[in-house]
Amino acid sequence: MKALIICNDNEAINTIGNILRANNYETITYHWLLKALDNVIEICPDLVIISTRDYPRHWKTFSSFVQSNISGKTPQIILYTDNNFSKTEQKKAYALNIKGVFNNYDEKGIEKLKTIISVKPVFNIQINPILQNDATKNNDFHKCDVIFTHPYTDTFITGKLISFSNSIIILTVDIPILTKAIIEETVISELSIRTQNGIFFLSATVLNTDGNIFTLKIKNKHENS
Repeated sequence: MKALIICNDNEAINTIGNILRANNYETITYHWLLKALDNVIEICPDLVIISTRDYPRHWKTFSSFVQSNISGKTPQIILYTDNNFSKTEQKKAYALNIKGVFNNYDEKGIEKLKTIISVKPVFNIQINPILQNDATKNNDFHKCDVIFTHPYTDTFITGKLISFSNSIIILTVDIPILTKAIIEETVISELSIRTQNGIFFLSATVLNTDGNIFTLKIKNKHENS
């Protein structure tokens, strides 16, 4: 099994790495998250530990991407946080299927990490399996068109699906300027994804925005083929 550690604290890396190796993981370490993102498909890890201390914003984008099953495997993700990891961030971690959180690498923190590793993962329920199959077939996401209504201006916003896993979708919008005022926790009540099998009507909450890329948590779903 492979474990990917993304952290910029060498002492934390050494301690965490020792625990992972004792649990039969081969460890690979990156100090720079964007470099890890470039190589994560090739690495295809079973487990990822990300330091939110070093990457307080980008851990959400990274977590969404690696859980999109784009490499054929959905890794478990554990966060190494600081002591001020807010309730809002905890909710986002839950929505992104984060396996667990620990905030230190002292004796207490390491015991918590060991416990998290030992627990079997629990994932959110799947969205309609036809949509799941359409979106993930051959990783051909660009064939899935997306359109949603701006919750404040009623403007139609178009885009393409980037990835889809469990109840998390990542999409890119065609004209980013039209998404002005859409921020984290904004509810998108009218969202549709068009695949070869029909149009799927959804609603979602924005988990993260990064330029023209949006990470959304599906709230409910129904289908109209």
